[in-house]
Amino acid sequence: MEKLLRKALLTHMIDNAFISDCQHGFVPGRSCTTQLLEVLDKWTEILDRGGNIDVVYLDLAKAFN
Repeated sequence: MEKLLRKALLTHMIDNAFISDCQHGFVPGRSCTTQLLEVLDKWTEILDRGGNIDVVYLDLAKAFN
């Protein structure tokens, strides 16, 4: 039952733009790998145009213990 509810809720949230297209964490068909590929592509575009990139990495794993 939980899987059906989760799927219906996610579908509703995606269809009604409650979840950004940039979200990869728990959206079906998206993963950490697809997120990294999109970011790498975006960074490459910026660097090719002569731009600069600042990156901040956060480790939130301990925040949810």
